[in-house]
Amino acid sequence: MSSRTSPGLFVVALVIFGLGCVTTSAANLIPNGDFSAGNTGFTSDYVNGTSGQGVYELTTDPHIHHSTAISFHDHTTGSGLFYIADGATTANKVAWRTTVSVDPNTPYAFSGWKSSWGNDGTGHDPSPANLQASINGTPIGSTVAPSTDGVWAPFTMAVWNSGSATSATLTIVDQNIASFGNDFALDDLSFASSVPEPVSLSLVTIGALVTVLTRCRHA
Repeated sequence: MSSRTSPGLFVVALVIFGLGCVTTSAANLIPNGDFSAGNTGFTSDYVNGTSGQGVYELTTDPHIHHSTAISFHDHTTGSGLFYIADGATTANKVAWRTTVSVDPNTPYAFSGWKSSWGNDGTGHDPSPANLQASINGTPIGSTVAPSTDGVWAPFTMAVWNSGSATSATLTIVDQNIASFGNDFALDDLSFASSVPEPVSLSLVTIGALVTVLTRCRHA
């Protein structure tokens, strides 16, 4: 009787070991990125209120506060809070801002969900917000809110490398200063390391080892 151990047993052992190394996706560094904790974790140059340009609020449905706004709900759960704003008519006013700690020489990705909520009863924003993201004062990309109200759309800005920085101040500025339309919403903002996750590396390694051991078995 052969005393050799089946390559299949090695494969099973390696898979178990590899899965033990798997981790979840990179942690979101933005506090209260889904706005579920209310008006905390961020600051704004906008006024917290319910009427006028350059005003923001957290709500479960814009129609509650604005009778001509479309009725829709947050992206996270469909029943929680999200951020809505009437775009400022003064240039470069920060709609949303937060500061987080980062590791030096690490790439990070800034992403989230955007929408338009409208306030003219048409269900269509005639002048959607143009949202520009910056980190430590340097723009990293911009994205235009949907022209159809109540539609959540994802956005991801350019990858930012921290270099020697140990903190990152993230800002979102609406570069559209139109007074008509220009009503936008934000939810599920995320800022996380864009380094490939251990789960991906583990699965690639496991796949390669399975291939090698299978070839050895049939050699």
